[in-house]
Amino acid sequence: MLYRLDYDHETEQNILKQAKRFNKPIPERMQNKSDLFIGLELYYNAFFELDTERNHTMGLVKIPRSKIVEYAKEYDFTYEQKEDLIFYITRMDKAHMKRLSDKLPK
Repeated sequence: MLYRLDYDHETEQNILKQAKRFNKPIPERMQNKSDLFIGLELYYNAFFELDTERNHTMGLVKIPRSKIVEYAKEYDFTYEQKEDLIFYITRMDKAHMKRLSDKLPK
């Protein structure tokens, strides 16, 4: 997820073309990017949709748990799916918040 936040498809393709054009190695981060396991795309897409629910006007704010639960209800998730959604969104959000925090001036 963090990789996709930094490199959308177009940016990634441009970097790869430039590396090939100038006979340079592909950046290590691109070589070592992780693949999304089948079935996890649901949570990946949910994260980006739920990301719009936060309000950073008062600083970095995590995605509200209530919004995750609302999302699960809206899409008719089972209890187990809802628990998985909460788990994955919370983990992705924590990583994203750390990434944003690391970019802030100290």
